[in-house]
Amino acid sequence: MAASLEFSQAVGKIHFNAGTNEKGNIIRKVKTYKHITRESTATDLSVAFTQLASLSSYLMMKAEKVVTEEVQDD
Repeated sequence: MAASLEFSQAVGKIHFNAGTNEKGNIIRKVKTYKHITRESTATDLSVAFTQLASLSSYLMMKAEKVVTEEVQDD
């Protein structure tokens, strides 16, 4: 029996450095953006997330695209 993966959704996440706590550990804040298209390229996401991060008072640490796919039995 064969199976396939079917695109379900994708979200974008921007991780921000929100300072440090009393122990000196980084406080991380994450902003999630829903409805990212399957076709979005790394360049498109980099440009968009950099622009969005520029609106924040926190420094961007990293950005990521998280894709969810469903396993379909054929």
